[in-house]
Amino acid sequence: MSGLQGFVDRERTVLRMAGADVRDVLQNVVTNDIGRVAPGRAVYAALLTPQGKYLFDFLLVEGSDGALLIDCAADGAEALAQRLRMYCMRRDAAVTGEAGLGVALVWGGPVPEARPRASWSSPTRAPPHWAGGSTPPTRGRHWPRPAPGWPIAPPTTRSA
Repeated sequence: MSGLQGFVDRERTVLRMAGADVRDVLQNVVTNDIGRVAPGRAVYAALLTPQGKYLFDFLLVEGSDGALLIDCAADGAEALAQRLRMYCMRRDAAVTGEAGLGVALVWGGPVPEARPRASWSSPTRAPPHWAGGSTPPTRGRHWPRPAPGWPIAPPTTRSA
């Protein structure tokens, strides 16, 4: 492909988690749904303290052998690995550094066609819990961000 540009980011590194219980271990300790990690699909997540304070953030990617690869900041990689090892005790899960892999940032080339998520943020479909096309509630709700590619607009209200 022509037009691609990029570089190897030396400030990022890769950790590897392998074992039968890896997904269960991570599902219980990170901020995103591990079930969404699939081949070709990365998931952004964070590790928090039990009180909810931020410790680390990273990207999770499924490796070719089924292990989970963790793209994290190089300066905090050992601390993250040590923290994850605490959660792996008595479980079939192991955390190791992946010396043979690096993180490359690449851009340019053709843009893949956007594919909207089948979710209620679609402007052409109402959320499943809104029966009969009723007006969405406007107070006391936190409105999730719309799917990428959709315009952002606040919910409409009707005056009575």
